[in-house]
Amino acid sequence: MSATLTLCAVLAVALVTPLTRASEARARMLIEGADAVEVGVPFSLTYELEHEAGATVEGLDADALVLDDSWIVFGSRREPARAVEASPGRERTRRTWELASLDPGERVLPALGVTVDGRPVPPPEEPARVTVRGVLGEGEDAPRPLRSFPDPFGTGLPQAASGFVWPLAAGALVLVALAYATWRARPKRAAVPPPPTTQERFARAKAVRHEDADALLVAVFELSDIVRSAFDEALEGGYERRALTDGEWLDAAQLPAETGTRMAAFLERCGRVKYAGETPTSWAFDELVNEAGALLETAKASSGVTAATPLEPVEEGAR
Repeated sequence: MSATLTLCAVLAVALVTPLTRASEARARMLIEGADAVEVGVPFSLTYELEHEAGATVEGLDADALVLDDSWIVFGSRREPARAVEASPGRERTRRTWELASLDPGERVLPALGVTVDGRPVPPPEEPARVTVRGVLGEGEDAPRPLRSFPDPFGTGLPQAASGFVWPLAAGALVLVALAYATWRARPKRAAVPPPPTTQERFARAKAVRHEDADALLVAVFELSDIVRSAFDEALEGGYERRALTDGEWLDAAQLPAETGTRMAAFLERCGRVKYAGETPTSWAFDELVNEAGALLETAKASSGVTAATPLEPVEEGAR
């Protein structure tokens, strides 16, 4: 009877042990590439976890690897779980960090606190180790001096190499000459035309036809601006008062009495068109043009300048 019980216990252990091992999660940490690196040279550390398919893995985030200031972490990437072909029902999850050590020597990477379905994963049987070589060789206590150039540097140029110097120099000169010729032959920028003269602006304003009400309004604005600018230039040496209203401009210009009266009447008639929405008749616009021409002549006479081409009045009813 006792022999039978003993045999049953052995069989139970033999059957349960594979199932328990199959459900366990196993981890290992790998240094990919070389086991020895230079100080500051990046290398890859991979945490590989084998677990049951569909299990929940926690604690394998990017910040799961906790290191001190002697390490630099450049980044990490996690691979999706993949089936283990040799073990049906098992999967393998991996995360890889790119690291660099700032200290030389034999360095051991810490284990991670990973859980699978809430159960802690045992640490790997072999911790991850990497040998970090310093800038000093064995037995050295100071950096080696830099290699110096031979003295005198640049002498002893091989004859074969010196034969290429002059053709290369000539080719460089040809390229420079071609570049200069191309630069000289580039299309010239069009010159900016000068601003229109008072005569040209006045001629454009006179040419406006009454059929276009919008153009007529613009022409009245232009006539008042032309006359004001002409007096500004004649009386104040080119000082502009375009920001002033017509009333403020008359006060600031200090025109002679007769000229001031004419200018006030002219600006008042222009104002009715510009601001009151009044549309002048053909004869009224002609009168504005003629008065503007007469005031321009007065402005030129005030500055002692005689117009080379007198401003021609517009005959009433000619439009």
